[in-house]
Amino acid sequence: MKQKIYWLISHLYKAGGVELVTGEIIDALKNQYDITVVLLSDDISNYDIFPKYKNINTICFNIPHKVIRNEDFLRNTNFFSKLMTFFRVFYFTFFGRFKYRRKLKKMTCKDDIIISTQLNSFLIAPKKRKNIFHFHYSNIYFNSLYNRMILSISVKPISYVFLCNSSCEDYKKSHKKLSSKCHYIYNPCRIKPFEQFENMGKRICFFARLEKQKNPLFVVEIMKYVHKKDPDVILDLYGKGYLEDKVRLKIKELHLENNIYLKGLGNPEVLRNYSLLLVTDTMSGGFNLNIAEANTQGTPALTVDFSLPTKEAVKEDINGYIIDDNNPQTFANKVIELLNNPNKLKQLRLSSYEFAKNFSIDKIKKDWINYLDSFKDF
Repeated sequence: MKQKIYWLISHLYKAGGVELVTGEIIDALKNQYDITVVLLSDDISNYDIFPKYKNINTICFNIPHKVIRNEDFLRNTNFFSKLMTFFRVFYFTFFGRFKYRRKLKKMTCKDDIIISTQLNSFLIAPKKRKNIFHFHYSNIYFNSLYNRMILSISVKPISYVFLCNSSCEDYKKSHKKLSSKCHYIYNPCRIKPFEQFENMGKRICFFARLEKQKNPLFVVEIMKYVHKKDPDVILDLYGKGYLEDKVRLKIKELHLENNIYLKGLGNPEVLRNYSLLLVTDTMSGGFNLNIAEANTQGTPALTVDFSLPTKEAVKEDINGYIIDDNNPQTFANKVIELLNNPNKLKQLRLSSYEFAKNFSIDKIKKDWINYLDSFKDF
């Protein structure tokens, strides 16, 4: 009999890294385990964006999206609506969640594994079950006051899974009593490797949501300095988000309409068409999978230092470079240096491709199976 696993996800409404990569993991494991996806939000699922979930058994708890996706309403509504959203979230966090926790407990038995992927799903994880918290954010966010508060009122899981070794080790140092419960498993690349390393010239790209966490306005700032040194460099921006209008305006203000193009949503396979991927994440990300996915296509990355995971995601002179001072001018200088050195870029393309094998779906699948099977007799 297959091990039963309930995988808790906030929603399948709009594109998000947690939901997309969790779909890849579930798809890889679905023949090994009996997996049910539990959706928290009452949003209508968009299977065009999330095709991996189409054939997975799914249960929806229909928690109001104003609670589950509260950041959208706190950002885009008037003061009164924000205040109402705040009270809804407060009520759910301290009172309303127990209804869903009881529901989840009734659905499951003590031998089932429950994997929670986000803070709101931590809150409804029931007692006396094999709870695993899969933490998709950085060590900095994990140690934040808000996260510590959520963990303090949630059940204590049998295990924590981090996205990289450095975040895991950092948590072990500050929580020594829990060190035996801490593990890490890299997220898998969503696309097949592409072993063809042509010179892509002076074309670079950005591939992420146009939201504060991904810092797209900083990329436009970088291009201001790149353009001064070489007006032939082209940047394609892939992604959608609430900062799109501000990005358009900044491009216009800097007169870069002929050098920066907004491409909307794109398939990660387009990354093979560029010489460099620019990454400008803020500190909350757990591990930037875009870097690994670009590497599978032979495209190296230039990245800001977005916290401990950065040095696991990027190895200097192998699959890219880390710009330590997060200065747009320093970033631009490195872009120009590499674009003017095609031999160096060719070497980076080859070594990037090899480095990306650490994140292959086959390898990550084995890691998950070994991890999950360790709880059979728990």
